[in-house]
Amino acid sequence: MELLAPAGSPEHLIAALDGGADAVYLGGKSFSARKFAGNFSPEEMQDAVRLAHTRGVAVYVTLNTLIGDIEMESLKEYLVFLSSINIDGLLIQDLGCIDLIKELAPNIPLHASTQMTVSNLAGVKFLESLGFKRVVLSRELSLMEIRNIVSSCSVEIEVFIHGALCVCYSGQCLMSSFSGGRSGNRGACAQPCRKPYDLVDLSGQTINKEKGRYILSLKDLIGLDSVPQLLDAGVKSLKIEGRMKSPKYVYNTVSAYRKAIDAAEEGAVFKDHGKEVIRLKSEFNRGYTTGYLDDDISADMVTEFAPGNRGIEAGVVRNIHHDEFEFASAADIRRQSATGITFISNKRTIEFVPMKNVYRKGRGIYQVKTKIRPMTKGQVFWILDPGKNTYTLKDMDQKILIDASLSAKPDRNVELIIRDQDGNVAKITSSYIAQTAMHGATQDSIVREQLSRLGNTVFELN
Repeated sequence: MELLAPAGSPEHLIAALDGGADAVYLGGKSFSARKFAGNFSPEEMQDAVRLAHTRGVAVYVTLNTLIGDIEMESLKEYLVFLSSINIDGLLIQDLGCIDLIKELAPNIPLHASTQMTVSNLAGVKFLESLGFKRVVLSRELSLMEIRNIVSSCSVEIEVFIHGALCVCYSGQCLMSSFSGGRSGNRGACAQPCRKPYDLVDLSGQTINKEKGRYILSLKDLIGLDSVPQLLDAGVKSLKIEGRMKSPKYVYNTVSAYRKAIDAAEEGAVFKDHGKEVIRLKSEFNRGYTTGYLDDDISADMVTEFAPGNRGIEAGVVRNIHHDEFEFASAADIRRQSATGITFISNKRTIEFVPMKNVYRKGRGIYQVKTKIRPMTKGQVFWILDPGKNTYTLKDMDQKILIDASLSAKPDRNVELIIRDQDGNVAKITSSYIAQTAMHGATQDSIVREQLSRLGNTVFELN
């Protein structure tokens, strides 16, 4: 089963490769549903494909917006370019582009984006008849529905396993377009579902006073526990959302699901489950839910009090005084570089308190200094230091070992042969004719030193 990671920029790509992704999806500067991600210039995309392929990782490019007639000439140029750089798949939303893609880029496999809102078997079979290799199902399906679809079709099925959820069906929301002129189907969603709203009855009375006002904002998906079931169902690819998140988020999330998939494929118990859940909660999240996958759709899927980062559950408010309160936590999270805590106020907002105002009173007991009154028995969360969030090639842990053979003889061209551990061979012959040394001949140690200087690449001399 493939682990598919988001690559919103070259730095995200490095993080995904280092985390253990089998494939990445990324977008160009145009025609991408994440308009405000870093995205890739043509040169960066070509380099990304080359780098990913050296690691045996597939690259899928997103063409997952609706295309206007005035953009067709630009689209044609883009498709010709994509056809030339050996990408492994093209994610599309607009069915009107299929004939053009088949004409100009017939070598690229077609993947149906989740923006197509494919939520049933009939939709999958229709796309199968059009020549699609893979279909990304809507996020709103349960495990049982996914299993039924996979068992009844021959195309590859891809499923979202982690990340943001939308209150509307994938690809069908017009709220941002109507309210602010920024279309989610054009990659420019302003996320109005993350704003506070009042819910009123027919008489105009507000009925969500005792609850939070973020009634359209869903929690994030976490599917770590569902990996074995999705593997058993025959799902081809598990997809992580997050082209707008940090590279560190990408690395931590990808590495967690890498371990889960590896354990499931070996039929083993996922021993690091608890540890990885904590790590996922230390990254940006709005609270986690498995609602759709478990077919448990309820108000518990809604963020309610705030759509921002929740962090790790710390405890519950107790002993409220004028300018302070207490909470109990099972672990001393200070050792894990906490920057502070957040809590739910009596006005149903999420408030942040820096670590300098959080004091340890005793074993697992903390005192919080704040003038904002918390909600009685409200939840408290630890917010951890995000740490390093940039990646370059030199940060990659998993280098590719290469063997190098240099042949230099008088009056002959210099020849260099490089082999990797998989049997791939590269050979280059210089135009320079080697000459007999007038003083000291080149030593083996000097040759090794020079060939070891591989710089900011994925290679290491063996």
